[in-house]
Amino acid sequence: RMKYHEMDVEQVVNPRGLTTSDLITYIVKKHHVFGRNVIEKIRHLMSEMDHSLPQFAEFEDKAEAFFTELLDHFDDEEVHVFPQVFEAVEQRGERSPSPKHKMMIMKVEKDHVRAETQMKFLIEMSNSIGLPAQVVSDAFRELEEDLEVHMELEQQELHRRVRMIYQLSP
Repeated sequence: RMKYHEMDVEQVVNPRGLTTSDLITYIVKKHHVFGRNVIEKIRHLMSEMDHSLPQFAEFEDKAEAFFTELLDHFDDEEVHVFPQVFEAVEQRGERSPSPKHKMMIMKVEKDHVRAETQMKFLIEMSNSIGLPAQVVSDAFRELEEDLEVHMELEQQELHRRVRMIYQLSP
């Protein structure tokens, strides 16, 4: 796993103004860390809930599948995707464009769309089966709000920069 430099993410006013390397570090240190923490919080809250609620087992299974997929996505970005972008930035984009990099961006963007859809489904399901709002629904909304900002920052800013580095068409 790549080591990301230290950064006080709370001091960052405009992440879009960061260098590409700092933007990646910001995404990891702010959004990936937050996502991991909220997922652990939700897992803990769910473990303390009344498991006899109708459809709770189904909800728990779907939530766990979503968490696993999202955490795998974070790991994939941190271990495979972001290090390649760091390397490209260091080479000042002199590497010749590769279809592999365009496919990499397309996969990440597809993962983002899937995560958004799954997140909305889980929130709707948590409401429909009567989970206490202050327990799980609010934590899911926190995660949803952070994911929206996180994915927009990646797609609108980071992916645009990657396309420029590799001279890829959108």
